[in-house]
Amino acid sequence: MKRTQIYLSDDLYFELKNRSKRSISETIRQILRENLMPNKKEKILSSIDEAFGLWQDRKFDTETYIRNIRKGTRLDNFRY
Repeated sequence: MKRTQIYLSDDLYFELKNRSKRSISETIRQILRENLMPNKKEKILSSIDEAFGLWQDRKFDTETYIRNIRKGTRLDNFRY
């Protein structure tokens, strides 16, 4: 995150202050995000939708699969 300084007119400052549920800085960041990067949230949601159900056609026991991935001998080599 970068720090910056801006000058606001009194009316703009008081409008922000009245609308802010959080800090004025956070409100300004939120407004900038919504206006400068409007599609970012949509892209994230679309990626989540695409991943949903990705493994639904797989026919195996999930518990066994996870245990096999985590299998290792590292603890066997641990010395007390």
